[in-house]
Amino acid sequence: MTLTEASLATRHGAKLLALGFVGFVIIKTASTIIIPLIPKPATVIAIPTPDVAFGQLGAIQLKPLSIKQLTAPSFSLDLTSSVLPDKPTQVPVYPIILAPYGFLTKDRAFDQARKFFFFSEPQDITPTEFLWNSLSRILRMGAANLNFTYHYDYNNDPTIFDKSGAFVSADSAKDLGLKIMSNRGLLGGGDIFGGTRGADLVDGKITTQLLRYNGNKLVPSQSLAETHAVRLDFFRKDLGEYPLVTPHFNEGLVYLVFSGKTDDPGSQKFYQIADLGFTYWVINREQSAVYPLIKSIIAWGMLQNNYKEYLVSLTPDDGSVFEEQLPEIVSLTAREAYLAYYDSDIYQNYVQPVWVFTGKANIANGKTADWAAYVPATEDEWIKK
Repeated sequence: MTLTEASLATRHGAKLLALGFVGFVIIKTASTIIIPLIPKPATVIAIPTPDVAFGQLGAIQLKPLSIKQLTAPSFSLDLTSSVLPDKPTQVPVYPIILAPYGFLTKDRAFDQARKFFFFSEPQDITPTEFLWNSLSRILRMGAANLNFTYHYDYNNDPTIFDKSGAFVSADSAKDLGLKIMSNRGLLGGGDIFGGTRGADLVDGKITTQLLRYNGNKLVPSQSLAETHAVRLDFFRKDLGEYPLVTPHFNEGLVYLVFSGKTDDPGSQKFYQIADLGFTYWVINREQSAVYPLIKSIIAWGMLQNNYKEYLVSLTPDDGSVFEEQLPEIVSLTAREAYLAYYDSDIYQNYVQPVWVFTGKANIANGKTADWAAYVPATEDEWIKK
């Protein structure tokens, strides 16, 4: 090969090398643009199969309103999410832990009673209940679970409400109510269930209502100046992703009504607490079994067909209270639909899910009201007949 031929071959090789490099750069650049645009295979998320490990469950015992109307109301949807939710399709069910009191039950009951200034033996002891009754005050306590109600007979002694205008703000009243509950070991602490009884009430929703005494009952108050008492309703913190709802929706299973007066144990005057209810089931949040759910659209149809079985709350917008006989309901419009767990007022072995529907009602007397209904959500084949 001559020098000329060698020079030509070198230049030709350099051109090929340059073209190859340019081609590499073009392909590399194109791949960075095009490859991300190619759809990747969808990530498959494994959904656990319902294990229904607890077998068939007992039916939820709802507390529907007493409705006697003959003509069914009309139903409509006006949901903020525009459609009924299609999820979840399954959720865990949690067991209730039985009270571990045994032969210590009576001692535990007496410990609780002393926190309400009852220092004597109960007036009555039955297999199911302890009863104390003294100085216009009644304490009833379940023998098996220590759930209780306390009531001051204020219709017999309305001086408990002498001090109107004692509350300077709703927030300060709430703080006082929390202190009353804590002092009686009702928000966790103590040696019952390792101090967990009532502990999740502090982290849940707490509602405050101002009340005035009108001569025979407590009714909503419109101002602090005319307020004789304050009611706090305690709702438990969410169970997993879902809230817990109570039998009457706006009313907690744990509640406190207290006046602006204080107790004077030395003079045997116990004016502070008017009413206190404590129904609390300890949930085993560490153990569960997964159960399939009916669809929300199925639950909506069940509500329309059997609304008297599922409507649990009807609250007038004007602040009044319906008497025992409810007025005729003209229409029910659902504004929200979601899944929740039902916190029962009677013992049931498991905490189970319900579909919750809430919205606005038109009443025959021209009023409007907020309403709520619960439809049991577990598939029917897993409910004992």
